Amino acid sequence: MKISFKKLKTAGDNIRVSFDNKNTFENFDKNTALADGIPVPNECTDFSNIVVKTDKSEITDLVYEIPVELLDSGNLSAKLDSRIKKLRIPDGATSIGMAKFQNCSSLTDVEIPSSVTRIYLAAFYGCSSLISIKIPDSVTSIDGAAFAKCSNLTNIIVSRNNEYYSADKYALYDKNKTKIIQFYNRSTDNFTIPNSVTLIGPYAFQYCSNLTSINIPNGVTTIGEYTFSNCISLTSIGIPNSVTYIGRGAFQNCSGLTSINMSDSVTSINGGAFAGCIDLTSITIPDSVTSIGESVFDNCPNLKSIIVGLKFDQLLLEGKIPSNAQIIVQITQEDLDKGSDYLRELIQTSRTYKIADDVTSIGDDTFNGCSNLASINIPESVTFIGDCAFMGCSSLTSISIPNSVTFIKRNAFNSCSSLTSIDIPDSVTSINAGTFAGCSSLTSIEIPNGVTFIGECAFSECYSLTNINIPSSVTSIAYGVFEYCSGLTNITIPESVTSIGDSIFNNCSNLKSIIVDPNFDQTLLEGKVPSGAQIMVLITQEDLDKGNNYLQEFTQAHPVCKIADGVTSIGEAAFWGCRSLTSITIPEGVTSIDEQAFSYCSSLTNIEIPDTVTSIGNLAFADCNRLTNIKLSNNITFISNNAFEHCSSLTNITIPNSAIFIGNNAFRNCNSLTSIIIPESINIIGRYAFINCSSLTSINYMGTEEQWNNITKDDGWNSGCPAVINYNYVE
Repeated sequence: MKISFKKLKTAGDNIRVSFDNKNTFENFDKNTALADGIPVPNECTDFSNIVVKTDKSEITDLVYEIPVELLDSGNLSAKLDSRIKKLRIPDGATSIGMAKFQNCSSLTDVEIPSSVTRIYLAAFYGCSSLISIKIPDSVTSIDGAAFAKCSNLTNIIVSRNNEYYSADKYALYDKNKTKIIQFYNRSTDNFTIPNSVTLIGPYAFQYCSNLTSINIPNGVTTIGEYTFSNCISLTSIGIPNSVTYIGRGAFQNCSGLTSINMSDSVTSINGGAFAGCIDLTSITIPDSVTSIGESVFDNCPNLKSIIVGLKFDQLLLEGKIPSNAQIIVQITQEDLDKGSDYLRELIQTSRTYKIADDVTSIGDDTFNGCSNLASINIPESVTFIGDCAFMGCSSLTSISIPNSVTFIKRNAFNSCSSLTSIDIPDSVTSINAGTFAGCSSLTSIEIPNGVTFIGECAFSECYSLTNINIPSSVTSIAYGVFEYCSGLTNITIPESVTSIGDSIFNNCSNLKSIIVDPNFDQTLLEGKVPSGAQIMVLITQEDLDKGNNYLQEFTQAHPVCKIADGVTSIGEAAFWGCRSLTSITIPEGVTSIDEQAFSYCSSLTNIEIPDTVTSIGNLAFADCNRLTNIKLSNNITFISNNAFEHCSSLTNITIPNSAIFIGNNAFRNCNSLTSIIIPESINIIGRYAFINCSSLTSINYMGTEEQWNNITKDDGWNSGCPAVINYNYVE
């Protein structure tokens, strides 16, 4: 074994060499040292600290010819001086052993003699400064990862006479380019593997951190272990139909990879194949896979969906998927073509299903009677849902129909008794006969604005449906549309509707209000309204803005009204003197009722003020002399002056515990008032608050006598009122 030099920085007659500061050899001839190198005695076995000096300076840039015997002594990374950049394998060596120079990070150049026939596994793994290497014609075998993680390797030159290997500017191959052994053009961000390649060797692309995309040709059958591991810029990859085997750790730590689709030729996915793919959100595994190794998805925190086929053995994934990931079973066009009997046999309640992205229609009876179908995703590619397509899918709880769907045929979701919600896209223009009939768990549904027709019995027997708004695009509502909707309490019908079939509300026993536009033709509802329901006419913000004279005329024509959603305030004297108004519904969202808003509404019998209301103005309900019942908002703080003055039919009222003040004359001349509940929150009762409440016999106070005595009560607050105070009242 010898150490030689590219050149001596300073000439000198005396050259001294020490190895690890233990053995020193002096007086080497300068010319010999330059030409042939300095021989090293056999007793020197450690070369991690070599010092070579002349009389005047230390010598750098050592070239080390490693002894043959040292090639058999294990990894040399700890034994080589960091100044050794160039390495010469001596003539006579026949192999370079496993991991022999692994992590020798200072090596830039290695000379391999023509006696070497084999380079073992990971021989130069992690030689991060290695730039170029020549493979002589004698080499017949190069193991996997021989040059992996050599981050600066830009060139492998293979002797043209080598019968086993070849190389181009990108990669090292076998002679016929059927196997790619090592990719080394690390500056490129995309690469197309030659069509001749059938096998991608282990570690071939490991740590190619600039690679963003790679094209694998159809013909590749094997992706070896750790092939693409730590390719951190790789965002997507397509695995062609020819691949049958994916090796251990093949895509490990590909942190930029978001999705993977595998062909149905893959049979084996080995352990840790996708471990550490932290951005991976979805992966498709075909039915053909029969083996999945351990830790396949370890440290994949963003993996949400693992898409498999109908016949995939899900036991293969037991204990191998992240806690936040869901297995979704994909149903292909081929599956759909086999019909409902085939699907009924394979679909299981505990699984979530997805229709494949290339499916364009769901035909008649496709899932009819699939009572185990609990969840399914329909892709944007679907435009048509056929007759009885999901009829009798009694375990289906929710479904979202994409905007691509333009037509849903009759009975499509009939008897989906567990369905609680469904999104109908704007692209649908008709809801056909029986579409949602028997969806007994459906609580609400939004009909899109493009629908013009609602077919016969479309929502019949939807027992849980409580309210429904029909959009202004609808012109025709057929026979029995809401028949037996026993939970339905209110419905809004626009003036655009010109045709309503018989029995539309048959057996809608809880229907209370049918809300219509002012110009709606109410004759369409003659003989069709249940006995407990009333028709209410909608009052919009635009109507309110037209003022009191308009509203007096409006309520004369339409005595039962509902204020439209979106209105936030009922203005001063808005309904003053609307003597024909018998009933009005105030929606959630209204926050204030201003002064005299309902004064002199002498036909108004009851009113409910929603909890969104925080203020009621003076005289707001004064002289509503037929008002018998009122429910106050739980968020008002003041019962304003004269608020219920002369409400002579009012019999009882509960003041909410949010109130602190009962104003002057608040209940003046309420001579039918027999009892009132006052919370302990009240601290002021104004002047003449209960004057002439001659029937008021009980004031039920929720606080103590002491608290009652501490309330400020103005003069005459109970003048003409015979009431007894009941303390510590509990409702």
